[in-house]
Amino acid sequence: MGAGQSELEHPNQKPAPDQPFPLPTVREKSTIPKACHILKIFLFYIIFYCLVYAVILLHGLLNLFKTIFNCSQLIINFRQIVILLFLYYKHLDLNHYYLFQFLTIYLLI
Repeated sequence: MGAGQSELEHPNQKPAPDQPFPLPTVREKSTIPKACHILKIFLFYIIFYCLVYAVILLHGLLNLFKTIFNCSQLIINFRQIVILLFLYYKHLDLNHYYLFQFLTIYLLI
């Protein structure tokens, strides 16, 4: 039994004394599609593009900090984010264009 379904009969599902035909007791499965799968894909894209924007923002900040300071720790953190994007790429149905973008960003830093 799924969520919200009970094996016991509810009081409002009992037949009336003068019921001319038997009431159906078998629960039918809903044909309305659930949004769980769509929502999961949509969430993947939201997280993915947030990470992409974070990489773009960090790339600009790195160029700014490279001119002011010598920050090797920021470069290491930026590379970790690019690696995370590369690993997250496999969970999405994206073409290989994004994969090459990640690799070129990683090689540029």
